[in-house]
Amino acid sequence: MRRPKLACAAEAWGYGPASKLLSIARRVDGVRTAFVTGTARTFVGLNRPSFDGVQELRSPGEILDADLDADHLLNVMDPCAALAAARAGVPSTYVDSLSWFWRWDPEDYAELRREAGTLLRMSRADLADYLSGADWHRMVPMAYLWSDQVFVQRMGPPDRRLKVFGHHVEPCAAIVDVTAPAAGHRTVKGLVSLSGGLSHAAQPRHARTYAEFVRALFDQPETQAVLQGARCHPDMLETTTGRSGMTASQSHDELSGSLAGAPFILAPAGLTTALEAAAVRTPLGLLPEQHGGHRANAELLDAGRGIYPSVLVSERLGVTADDPSRFIEEISTSYRSILSSRPRDLSELRSAMSAMVSRLSDSSQAAELADRQHRRVIELTGGFDGAQSVADAVAEALGPVRGEPIHAASSAQSISDR
Repeated sequence: MRRPKLACAAEAWGYGPASKLLSIARRVDGVRTAFVTGTARTFVGLNRPSFDGVQELRSPGEILDADLDADHLLNVMDPCAALAAARAGVPSTYVDSLSWFWRWDPEDYAELRREAGTLLRMSRADLADYLSGADWHRMVPMAYLWSDQVFVQRMGPPDRRLKVFGHHVEPCAAIVDVTAPAAGHRTVKGLVSLSGGLSHAAQPRHARTYAEFVRALFDQPETQAVLQGARCHPDMLETTTGRSGMTASQSHDELSGSLAGAPFILAPAGLTTALEAAAVRTPLGLLPEQHGGHRANAELLDAGRGIYPSVLVSERLGVTADDPSRFIEEISTSYRSILSSRPRDLSELRSAMSAMVSRLSDSSQAAELADRQHRRVIELTGGFDGAQSVADAVAEALGPVRGEPIHAASSAQSISDR
C-alpha cells in the first residue's frame, strides 16, 4: 500500500483560498503537491513544510500544461485547475466559499453544460484564446460540472440555484483551521492584517497604494499606541520597512496564533479573515475596501446589526464599478488623491478610524462584539467544521490506494449526465 498522491490548487485572490486549501489538505493523509501561482504561491511558500512538493505557475492557465500525476485534486476556487483535472481524467473535489457571489442563471444550466463539454474537447491553443476573455461568473458553475464532488461554504440561506446540480454540490460549514495553535493570553495591542492585498486584479502598485492609505489613517498617536505593526504580503513592503510600520506575512500557524492572542483585529472585509476571527472570538473591525467584494462581504456579515465596526468608503468616494479591475483602479486613484491633495477627507477618515479603534480597545465593548460576531458567523455558516467535512470526503474518494492510482469516473466522462 502506498500513500495517495494529492494535487492541491487554490485561486490566487488574496490568501483566503490558499488558507482554506491548507486547512483541508492537512487533514488528508497523502503526498501533497501544490500547483500555485500569485498570492497562493506566496502563501504556500510561507507554509512550505505542509507540502511535499510545489509546482510554481506563472499564470492560472498554465496548470492546463502541468503534469497532474495524482490520485485526486483538492481544489479551492480555481476553475482552471478544475478544467485541467477533467481534461487529464484526474478525479477532483472543488471547494467554493463564494457561491452566492457568482452571477449566473439556472435557466442557463443546459447551455453551461454544453459549454463545459466543449472546453473539455477544445485544443490547447483555442482554449488559451477562450480563457483570455473568460467570464468567471460562467467559469465557476462550469468548474462545478468539471469536478467530481463540490462543496460550497454556507453563507446564509441556501442558494436555490444550486439545485440544478442535484447532490453533486453539497453545502458545508465555515472552512477554517480550528486546530491551529492559539496564544495563551491576549496581547495589549490590536493586530492589523493586510496579508491578502494582491490578486489577479490588484497589482503591487495598487496594494502599495492601499497600504500607504491605511497607514495614513493610523497616523495618529492615540491610534498607533494600541496597534501592532501591520502584517502584509511581502510585495507590499517598502524598502524602508521599519519606517513603514509593516512586516511581512507570517506562516499560517503564526498568524493564527497572533489572531487568537490579539484583543482585536483590523482588516479589509475578507470572508476568510472574518470567519477565522469569529472562530477564535477575536473582534474584527473592517478597514476601507480594496476591492468591490469587501463591501459586499461587509454588508452580508453585518446586515444592519452594527456588530462589525467599519470605515467603508467606496460609496462616499463614488466608486461603484462592477468590473473588479476597474473598481480597484478607481478606488486606488481615489486613495492617491486623498493622500496628495484632500486633507479634509483624510482628516475625517482619520477621525472615523480613531473612533473605531477606540470602540475595539474598550475591553467590555470588544467582548460583546466578539460574542455577537461569533454568533452571527455560526448563524450564516452553521459552524466551523467545514474543513473536516471536506477532508473526510476527499479521504473517502481516495480510498485505500494499492499499487496503481484509483481511476474513478472522471468529469470528462460523466459531465453529460449532469
